[in-house]
Amino acid sequence: MKKITKIQLLKLELDKLEIGESINKKEFIIANWHSNDYFTQRSFDVVLCNTKKLLPEKRFDSTVNTEIKRVA
Repeated sequence: MKKITKIQLLKLELDKLEIGESINKKEFIIANWHSNDYFTQRSFDVVLCNTKKLLPEKRFDSTVNTEIKRVA
């Protein structure tokens, strides 16, 4: 069985979002990476940036309250 990468996992989650829906960044990190320290958050930000490049037809807004929301 092939292991799913972090980018693939996040892509699946972001791909499910409809316009106006959002996911909580902190809850996603804890559920999938089992940690929420500074370094994990920064690593997640890099993964999020790379994942957004894989979904050019969709736009996401990262807000201050750590929600990742699909806007278009």
